Amino acid sequence: MAHHHRRTRFRARAAVILVAGVLVGVLAPAARAAAPTVSGFSPASGPVGTPVTITGTGFTGSGSTCTSTTVKFNGVNASCTFVSTTQLKTTVPALASTGPISVTNAGGTGTSSTNFTVTLGITISPASGPPRTVVAVNGSGFAANELVDIYFDVIDMVVAVAGSNGTFAGMSFHVPRTAEPGVHWITAGGRQSGKGAQKSFTVRTNWPQRGRVARHTGKNPWENVLDPGTVSGLEEAWHGTTGGAVESSPAVANGVVYVGSDDRKLYAFPASCGTSNATCTPLWHGTTGGAVRSSPAVVNGVVYVASNDGNLYAFPASCGTGNATCSPLWHGTTGSVVSGFAFTSSPVVANGVVYVGSYDHNLYAFPASCGTGNATCSPLWHGTTGNVIESSPAVANGVVYVGSDDTSLYAFPASCGTGNATCSPLWHGPAGDYVRSSPAVANGVVYVGSDFQYLYAFPASCGTGNAACSPLWIGTTTGFGTHVPSSPAVANGVAYVAATQPVRLPRLVRNRQRVMLAAVVVAHRQSDRLVSRRVGWRGLRRLERRPAVRLRSGRGVRGRAAPGAP
Repeated sequence: MAHHHRRTRFRARAAVILVAGVLVGVLAPAARAAAPTVSGFSPASGPVGTPVTITGTGFTGSGSTCTSTTVKFNGVNASCTFVSTTQLKTTVPALASTGPISVTNAGGTGTSSTNFTVTLGITISPASGPPRTVVAVNGSGFAANELVDIYFDVIDMVVAVAGSNGTFAGMSFHVPRTAEPGVHWITAGGRQSGKGAQKSFTVRTNWPQRGRVARHTGKNPWENVLDPGTVSGLEEAWHGTTGGAVESSPAVANGVVYVGSDDRKLYAFPASCGTSNATCTPLWHGTTGGAVRSSPAVVNGVVYVASNDGNLYAFPASCGTGNATCSPLWHGTTGSVVSGFAFTSSPVVANGVVYVGSYDHNLYAFPASCGTGNATCSPLWHGTTGNVIESSPAVANGVVYVGSDDTSLYAFPASCGTGNATCSPLWHGPAGDYVRSSPAVANGVVYVGSDFQYLYAFPASCGTGNAACSPLWIGTTTGFGTHVPSSPAVANGVAYVAATQPVRLPRLVRNRQRVMLAAVVVAHRQSDRLVSRRVGWRGLRRLERRPAVRLRSGRGVRGRAAPGAP
């Protein structure tokens, strides 16, 4: 019995030891990650802003993100991009001085055995922009504690004080309003050491979409070259040839001109492409399934344009050189193509959404980011009007404004659902005739033209639930029968708009064939070439937008029919 008791006590002791062993295993800390090592870096020297590649072991990260990793240049924190466990990329930070490079993660710190040498130089950000752009300047390699003058061309803009290690950071100034387009130089010069460093800055004003901004005001607030005294001196610098007629208006963004053509293509030309009527070769072109009469919009490195094949296309803004062929990132399909004219509306981009009107009577809203590899994109929502939409939408303060050929201006909420939801207008304003004009929004007023000879001004906020909105005022143009299909521009308290007289055909209106011939003659006289396609009733209305060529009678029409006319 005593023997059995001793054996039980031994088993109990063994169980306690076993349990304790399990607990120790559970509570033991996880093995620490190995400390990184820094075996080298390239280049060995450079000013602030220099890209540097670090090699070693034990680097941690996910994708391109460094995980729990800190890079320092002689104790000054720097950015970090993860490449692999043996390679990191970084940039010499502002205020860095000559010294070792260290990498720290959860396992510890690795330090280079040699120093990185910080040399004379400056960084600027951004490197381009319009007049009045705020430019930040950092510098290194100057004498300790010296005054450093920062110039824009020859204008002394600001004075920096270098630290004890010869660096300065965060100095900023506004690009002068008088700075003309082109390359300028930002210079930092040390007063004591006489050392200097330069970077180029390009003065460039983008016109990235129709009307320049989503409100379509059509004003360039930084224009400082053209004025009534200089505009007469304009001459052709260069021209670029497409494979068809060009009815699209160009967009200019970051030194590239984008424009559509009736040859079904979107073209990208370099904005600086020679002088004295030079011939310019496209950088690239993107092909669609129909004529591109819509005007492109360029936002965040993507070019959006509508095609008469019934699709909205998104192309990468940078897509090669030497007239390279560019494939769309994605396309968004609208309703069926109507009479070959699916889009004369031009897209507008605001807050990550692309808005465009269509001949299927609808306004569409697509997500600006919608895939790659020519993915098919579904609309977020659509809003229906009573007729085709030739007008280009404008966006202001969360509202989308667009005209319709049902004789009304419409206001839709910019955010109106997803999954191709049906959107109801906030309000509509009757305008007496087709509203092919694209609205402009300024200071709480929406301006738009009508084919009923008037310019209308509506309040931007005018109710909800598809309320009927009355204009604030109506401006009369030259007389009865005048069309206002052009889009207003608003600047300095004045709304500017162009009007046109329709083609007069007093003796031909009863004969469809002769009306068609007369339309061809109008096109021929304006372009000095014979139009080689049939022009129907819709085509005749489109021709009426151009400056009128009056035909006093049917004489002069004979023998001028386009090939294939009945």
